[in-house]
Amino acid sequence: MRVSEIAAFIHDDRDATMKYESITEESVGAFVEFFYAKIRRDTALAPIFNEALSGRWDHHIATMRDFWCSALRVKRGYHGDMLAAHRKVRRLDRSLFPRWLALFQETATEYFASEPARILCDRALRIARNLETALFEPLPSSDRGHLRANATGPARAQSGC
Repeated sequence: MRVSEIAAFIHDDRDATMKYESITEESVGAFVEFFYAKIRRDTALAPIFNEALSGRWDHHIATMRDFWCSALRVKRGYHGDMLAAHRKVRRLDRSLFPRWLALFQETATEYFASEPARILCDRALRIARNLETALFEPLPSSDRGHLRANATGPARAQSGC
């Protein structure tokens, strides 16, 4: 199903008892399609995504399918740089993270049984926290100097994971 078809789909017609019981390539792909359909209708997030993607929704959905399949260890396939991609988004604001997470959790609990929904939401929260920290909380200057001197080692401990 193409993004343009998904965007017009009203998921309220879906049988609420039909939930994915496991995290598979198929279930993650369907989840990504439905989640981004919600993003496209959201008054706060849609304008930012529409501006950033400028007509490349289908490509973004395919990339996000690969990303989430990789993040959930379903299959390898994502080879992008998430941080670099988000740094290019001009209107990205820290205040949008809770809204994105709320839609993610809402969609996960609608389309997955309890345990897989929890796994998806936990992973999304960790990724969002790390991304938010990387985008909006610069390292202290003492850490930046250490990173230049020790570029092969870990940047710093991942807090909140």
